Amino acid sequence: MRGGGAAPRSTRDGCGEAVRRIAGLIPDPYFSASKLRRLLDSLPRERRGALAFGTVDSFLLRRLTGGRGHAADATDASRTALFDIRRLARSDELLDLFGVPRAVLPEVRDTAGRFGTTERDLPGRAVPVTAMAGDRRAALDSVCFRTCDSIAAMRAAAPHSSSFG
Repeated sequence: MRGGGAAPRSTRDGCGEAVRRIAGLIPDPYFSASKLRRLLDSLPRERRGALAFGTVDSFLLRRLTGGRGHAADATDASRTALFDIRRLARSDELLDLFGVPRAVLPEVRDTAGRFGTTERDLPGRAVPVTAMAGDRRAALDSVCFRTCDSIAAMRAAAPHSSSFG
């Protein structure tokens, strides 16, 4: 789903400055807030309460736990344009500006911690899910171990890692 139509409207409505100030991001359809707003606009009101919105990580957690887990770590939550990077929590102001109900979003947790337990039939027994790391941070092939090591990974966001000692 493309969120392109929602970002310009949000910028005209004054969201741009708030997104920069609170989330530390530029107002852009790349981030989830505009996509979620567009999705909510396309659904009949009676279907919105059943919506659970999140990252691939939160989707996998929900599937692995048989629907009991709906959570994301703070770094994934920070890429939604709905997260206050200073308070490390969802921003009520941004949720209001984009018209996003808090209930559809995953609970924000630390990267390491108890996220739930898998269904018994999935791996053959119940296994605790004790960490969540997505996208760039989960890429162990892009770690710098020695001083002056540098890696440029040409993936979705083309991040660069360096170690300066």
